[in-house]
Amino acid sequence: MAAPMANAHQWVQMEDRQDILIDVLLVNYNSTAFLRQCLTSLTGHDSTDILRLLVRDNASADRAEAVRGMAGVELVQGKENIGFSRGINSLARLGKAPYLLLLNPDCLLQPGFCSQALAYLQANPQVGCLGPLILDPEGMVQGSARKFPTPLTGLFGRSSLLSRLLPGNAVTRREVLTSGGNIKDPLPCDWVSGACLLVRREAFEQIGGMDEEYFLFWEDADLCARLKQAGWQVVYYPRPTVVHMVGGSRRSNMLRSIWHFHRSAFLWLKKHGTRAQRALLPAWALLLGLRLAAVITVHAAHLAWLNFSTGKKSPQADSR
Repeated sequence: MAAPMANAHQWVQMEDRQDILIDVLLVNYNSTAFLRQCLTSLTGHDSTDILRLLVRDNASADRAEAVRGMAGVELVQGKENIGFSRGINSLARLGKAPYLLLLNPDCLLQPGFCSQALAYLQANPQVGCLGPLILDPEGMVQGSARKFPTPLTGLFGRSSLLSRLLPGNAVTRREVLTSGGNIKDPLPCDWVSGACLLVRREAFEQIGGMDEEYFLFWEDADLCARLKQAGWQVVYYPRPTVVHMVGGSRRSNMLRSIWHFHRSAFLWLKKHGTRAQRALLPAWALLLGLRLAAVITVHAAHLAWLNFSTGKKSPQADSR
C-alpha cells in the first residue's frame, strides 16, 4: 500500500515559499555523475525560480554528498536503499508546491519545459499528470506513452527483443503509442513514463502517492492507473522535451534491476490484471521466472564476453 501523505517528513527543514510551483523529486542510487549533470541543467534552467530541487540518495557508494553544495539543491541522505516509490513519497512530503516533477537523475530538461508543461496543466484541470516528449541522446523518440501492461508486454514492450527485431509491428504499436515517433499533439493514454512525469499534488495526494510495494519499475504505470480510477486524465504532451540517458540510473546495479523488473511485473498482474489473468497468477509467476532466468543468462554471457574480449572486469559484475 502507498504511504499516507499527511505526515510531514522530519529529515529536512523546509522554507515555506509561495513562489515555488514545482517540487522536483529525484531519487538517486549510484548514479551521482548523471545526477550532477541533471542538477546543473536545472539550476541553469529558465524556470529555476519556480523550482525546488529535492534529492533523496538511497545510500549510494559514489559520493552523492558532493551535490549538497550545488545551488538550490536540498539533499536527503538515506542509510539504506528504500527504492524509488518510497523515495518519491518521502520527498513529496517535504514540499508544498502544487505540482510534482518525478525526474530520473539521468534526464536533462530542455529549455521551455516547465513553462509549456505548466501552461497545459493549468489550462486543462481535468488532467492529473502528463508525460513529455522523451528523446535519447541521439535524438530518437523513446516509448514513453503506452497502453497498460499485459502479458504481451514482455514480448512486445519498448525494449523487448521482438520489438527490436520487428520494429513497427502492430503489437508494439499498440503497446508503445510513440513507437512511430510522429505524434505532435496532446494524446490521452493509459500511462506515461516515470523517467519524467509531472503530476498535480492534489491528484498525487488523493490516491495516496506511489504504491511502495513496488521497489523499482511499473510503479509509474500503477500511479497512472490509480489516477485514472480516481477520475483524472493522463496525457502524453509532446512539446516540453527531456533528454534521457537510457538506463543510466541502473547501469551500476543491472542484475538487481532485472530482478525488480520481473517482480514488479508480477505485482502489476496481481493488482491490475483481469479476473482471468489473476486466476492464472501461478502460471504467470512461472513464466516470469523463466523469462528472468533467460534474461540473466543472456546478461551474464554478455558480461563474460566483455571480460574475455577486453581482459578487464566489467563494473556491472559487482552489482549488488
